[in-house]
Amino acid sequence: MKTILVTLLLLTATPSLSWAVEPGEQDVAPVAQHGEIEPQHDEIYASPGHVLSHYFGRRRSGLITSGMENVVGVTATGLSPLMVLSVTGPVVYFMTDADQRGELFFFYQPWFWIITGICSLIVVFKDTILTFASYLKTPLNILGAIFNFVGFLFGFRLIIYLLGADLGSDPSLAEKVLTYATMVVMLSFYASIWIFGNLVEVIILLSPFPLVDTALRFLRIGVVVTMYVLCWIHPALGLMFALPILIMSALTMNRSLQALKLSARIMWDLVAWRSYPLTSDMTTLTAFTVISLPSTPWFTLGKLVKKENGWHFRYRRFLIGPRVDTLVDLSNLQIAKGTLASVAAQKTESGSQVILRFPPGYRGQEETLAEILGGETADWSAMTKIRDMWKNRRWPFSRDSGGEEIAKCDEPQPNESR
Repeated sequence: MKTILVTLLLLTATPSLSWAVEPGEQDVAPVAQHGEIEPQHDEIYASPGHVLSHYFGRRRSGLITSGMENVVGVTATGLSPLMVLSVTGPVVYFMTDADQRGELFFFYQPWFWIITGICSLIVVFKDTILTFASYLKTPLNILGAIFNFVGFLFGFRLIIYLLGADLGSDPSLAEKVLTYATMVVMLSFYASIWIFGNLVEVIILLSPFPLVDTALRFLRIGVVVTMYVLCWIHPALGLMFALPILIMSALTMNRSLQALKLSARIMWDLVAWRSYPLTSDMTTLTAFTVISLPSTPWFTLGKLVKKENGWHFRYRRFLIGPRVDTLVDLSNLQIAKGTLASVAAQKTESGSQVILRFPPGYRGQEETLAEILGGETADWSAMTKIRDMWKNRRWPFSRDSGGEEIAKCDEPQPNESR
């Protein structure tokens, strides 16, 4: 039976087990008599199960090998469920005998993996060819985030199917309990890794820079491919590669949950075309952090609340945990119109530093935001920069443009009409 619970217990007890089989021939002989360890002979290659059988016996070595492969499979599926479903489907289908393909689970049927393959190609296309087309790529970024969530649901079902298949036709009560406990652990691992991997989708959705999404996408694909290759060489290598990802996903759970909530809010505002009217006397605003706000996790959706000593950014740890209030310095504030949403930036000697961003539902109300929070307005949208470059002929790498003009080309331009 494939179970991570027994695998972890056996791995924890490896030193004592290896010590127990070392002492003398009298301890080894009974195991050989029961047929658990095969006679030693010269081999060019020994399978992982065969190697481990010298220490744990055939049954337990198969259990450990399956547990390692399960951890690798759950980790890879959590990082990129759509890609895993697109690849494993045709592999299983064509490795199955033709007369038995009709009995395969629907994940392995051509109609399913062809659809998931097309979705994967769309995501790769928008992260490579369309990486510079900001206005065309933004709707596809939202579509890619939706694909990632749908892939998460299908991956959930795939893990339940694979682990549930171990029950057999007439399982005992102990087998049922062990299998269901394994499902809970595996699905918890899978959910935590997917929430951690969703940070990539949030960064792609918010990043205004080209090629960032390309690098992140291929980095994630490279991690998944490397994990499977190492697992093919030996499941222990794949396990050692997957464990740091599991640990990292657990340590960054609060940050990842905040980013998941943020991506859901942004997609809801954009897909439903939501608009939230603002008035100058409002004392509570929805906002989210990126990187610059001190003592606050990145990509955290919260509230700007006005108090006696100024504006505070408020959020809850782990979404439902204790409430945290952080005083925000809004001096020298600039409310800028961005490509996706409005931005609150603080002007410094070295330039403008983004403090907070607002949901897409506030877009187009920069003047009201500036009146509520205090400060001036500016336009940082990509289309405005393109129009400014066309109007003033300030093209990158152009010899006709002066050095000072080129240096100022990327600076935020104040909105003179306001």
